[in-house]
Amino acid sequence: NLRFEGDKINFVARESFNVESHDKVDINGQNVNIHARQRMRIKSSSLLSVNAKCGVELLTKIIKGVSCATPKRSTLLNK
Repeated sequence: NLRFEGDKINFVARESFNVESHDKVDINGQNVNIHARQRMRIKSSSLLSVNAKCGVELLTKIIKGVSCATPKRSTLLNK
């Protein structure tokens, strides 16, 4: 086991920084910010679920690849 604990911890990589787990990766915090300067990808080989209790704000000029949008509330997890 490896644990980092402190008031403020910074990780800086000049080339790349990778996080890999064979089981699970959890990120918990009051405010979680991910800032990609050029491109950000989120990929799931199975199911991607976004759960926001207050709402989702998506600001973009182009949305590409929307397959279905419906007002009916449904989930693939219960099927």
